[in-house]
Amino acid sequence: MDKQIELTTKIIEYLNKHAKYALLRNYEGLPEINSSRDIDIVIDKKDFFHRKKELEAMILSSNYRIFTYYLSDRMITYILINSEFEFLQFDFFFKTSIHGIILIKSNDLLGSREFNGKLYHVSKEYEFLDKYIYLKSLNLDFPSKYKDTRESVLSNEKNFDITISKSFGIKSFSKLESLSSKKLLTKLFFKNFVGNIFSVLNNIYLQLCNLLNSQGVSISFTGPDGVGKTTVIDKLIHLLTSHHSEVHLFHHRPTVIGNISNVAKEIGVLEKINDNYTEPHRGKKKGVFSSFLRLCYYSVDYIFGYWLKIKKPLFRREVVIFDRYYTDIIADSRRSSIYLNRKFLYYWGKVFIPKMNYNFLFTADVDVILGRKQELDKKGIEDINSKLNYLSNKKGYYLIKNNGTADEAIKKIFTILIKNQHSKNLKRL
Repeated sequence: MDKQIELTTKIIEYLNKHAKYALLRNYEGLPEINSSRDIDIVIDKKDFFHRKKELEAMILSSNYRIFTYYLSDRMITYILINSEFEFLQFDFFFKTSIHGIILIKSNDLLGSREFNGKLYHVSKEYEFLDKYIYLKSLNLDFPSKYKDTRESVLSNEKNFDITISKSFGIKSFSKLESLSSKKLLTKLFFKNFVGNIFSVLNNIYLQLCNLLNSQGVSISFTGPDGVGKTTVIDKLIHLLTSHHSEVHLFHHRPTVIGNISNVAKEIGVLEKINDNYTEPHRGKKKGVFSSFLRLCYYSVDYIFGYWLKIKKPLFRREVVIFDRYYTDIIADSRRSSIYLNRKFLYYWGKVFIPKMNYNFLFTADVDVILGRKQELDKKGIEDINSKLNYLSNKKGYYLIKNNGTADEAIKKIFTILIKNQHSKNLKRL
């Protein structure tokens, strides 16, 4: 039996016997068929935490490891990955809410659940309402792809209006539809005033916790030209976007401020600049003072750019990849025109520069690199490799010898990611 089917079947069979639950959407074909590899389960919060250890034991005894574990006021998410680098996601929902304001309670979602012979799922009415009310609260249009579901529930408008009245205290669907998102949220907030106060406060607390300890994944790649980084990054992005959340790719810096030479030209410090960016090692060697000024300038970009551009996707549990990051300043002085001691640069970065979760140092034999691309000479490659070897024993840095194929490198990268993500999330369970 396929590992994904095996684990999904085990969890559904367990819930059938021990918990009141219902699948929220995309349940057709489960547990044998799950093309989206994303399973949304509604369950009472107390009931879930009573079963949490047993559910996690099933995951840990399977072929899957926990890539992301996320807790919010409305759900807990497990994003799993197996040794074949296939993702499987379980979202356990305790309610439908936005900013902590309760839109639909789990009791309402579960109160009309149905059994199809293999699993419990919410009724079509609540399947529609969960999506509709959430999007309406955000002032977003209801997707046309759910047109059939909408027409199905509205075909028996009288019964549907009873459901609307029960859940929201609103007389009919037409009345619900006429409300603005602001009026709807206000009405629902005061409908359950005390419960919403606690829910909103809990949401603020958990959001702050997630902001300070974001569950997204940040990755950087550094290495000499010709080492094969670009090919590996492209393959990695393809794998992650096929099965995981959105991936954001940056090059070298967040770039909230411009290149230092361009800025110097704009303010009149320089009359002309060498902007032939096809030759990244075109600059002349700089002195210590000039190098330090550059370091300070680009450090500002890394610090402010992290909070302006990087932190938000990490907060949303997405993946950020840098094709070169601050590590490149340490490894490739000619590219950055920052000629300072590698130990000084490392500790400067440790103190001032926001850290990536994983810093992959790509290296290969000199002859292999020269056979792929000849932008650097033998001495330049050896110099970069020496600095990468220096960094390789530091925490959070991983040396990847890329003499072989991109697929071999991807396997090494995913092995490191899976091991470390799983270990990190085990501590958070």
